Amino acid sequence: MKKIDIHTHVLAFPEFCPPRPDGGKILSARQQLEVHEKLNVDKAVLLPSGGLEGQWHLISTESCMYTASQHPDHFLWFCNVDPRAGNYNAKTDLGYLLNYYKERGAKGLGELMAPINADDPMMDNLFGFCEQLEADLKKVPADDCAAIAKYYSDVILADMNLAREQADILEANTDKAFWPYPTYSDLLFY
Repeated sequence: MKKIDIHTHVLAFPEFCPPRPDGGKILSARQQLEVHEKLNVDKAVLLPSGGLEGQWHLISTESCMYTASQHPDHFLWFCNVDPRAGNYNAKTDLGYLLNYYKERGAKGLGELMAPINADDPMMDNLFGFCEQLEADLKKVPADDCAAIAKYYSDVILADMNLAREQADILEANTDKAFWPYPTYSDLLFY
């Protein structure tokens, strides 16, 4: 059975990244494709790594866009929009960035890692633009393909996220010797 990896990171240009002091390594697209081939993963969603806080390597939205353009049959990509963009102003037009990336093929927003509270006005601003974008997408004339895509977006992806949440809990609470699947760390680092 073919699988979809709904959360992956790759380095677009690993040759420019310093080695991690802990020995871990984020895979290149070629290396990730090899892992996915072994695991029978047919498609994968590339996620930017978010902000700089605590990251060894920054994986930008643009590098995800680039990697997906080099392997369009395998990788889809999400964009990251930091709600602090625009000099920490809660009235910044973040819709500009969301639309920019959407027009270039972004399939969603993530991985949202800004170290601010979910109820911060800057987060409200970002989510407001996401809601507006969602409302605009609902205005697209529906036909069979669109109805199927919407169903997958609204129902199947939500189901996948719920399953992912439960899998994360199980993975965190189960000894590796008893966990029969590759963990997130197994997929991300080698």
